[in-house]
Amino acid sequence: MQKRKWLIGALAALGLGLAQQTTITFYYPVGVAGPLARFIEGYVSEFQRQNPQIRVNTVFGGNYEENQAKVVAAIRAGNPPDTAILLSQQLYTLMAMDAIEPFDPYISKDPELAQAVRDFFPAFMMNSTLDGRVYSLPFQRSTPILYYNKEAFREAGLDPERPPQTWDELVEYAKRLTKRDAQGRVIRYGVAIPTEDRSTW
Repeated sequence: MQKRKWLIGALAALGLGLAQQTTITFYYPVGVAGPLARFIEGYVSEFQRQNPQIRVNTVFGGNYEENQAKVVAAIRAGNPPDTAILLSQQLYTLMAMDAIEPFDPYISKDPELAQAVRDFFPAFMMNSTLDGRVYSLPFQRSTPILYYNKEAFREAGLDPERPPQTWDELVEYAKRLTKRDAQGRVIRYGVAIPTEDRSTW
């Protein structure tokens, strides 16, 4: 419910003051399995029912990496989207391209959108802001879960009933769990952090 409210509010903010028919282009990814694309299209349909003077042209960009590439290509082609769902760290790419502006003027004109921003956990808003300005709104936040191999723990001399408790321990365990062959090549990394369709080791 909250995601629908802010997404609709954000789209409405882009259409503030528009009395005539206009079109907003909205790029979005689906980085996980499930019916998320259907939900987003539903949000957009609801927004258009509430705002008949604004048409939203949705562009499904694939996963997050593919969507980012399509957004960058559209910017370079001189046809940037009006709004997009991207990973928070991509703010710096967009700023380097002079291709993003803060949400603050829109938030100040829309009390419902301003309330939605206040309703987010402060930690979620931290990477949505830069130099005191709001450049994005949190969406589809994920909570990583640690899975570990007890057999590998035993092999490395670690207690299989005690996973790492701190980031420092995670680094220490990862070093001990990493295996190399006789030539020094890594044959098992001690930790894998999934990002998109592959892992960062």
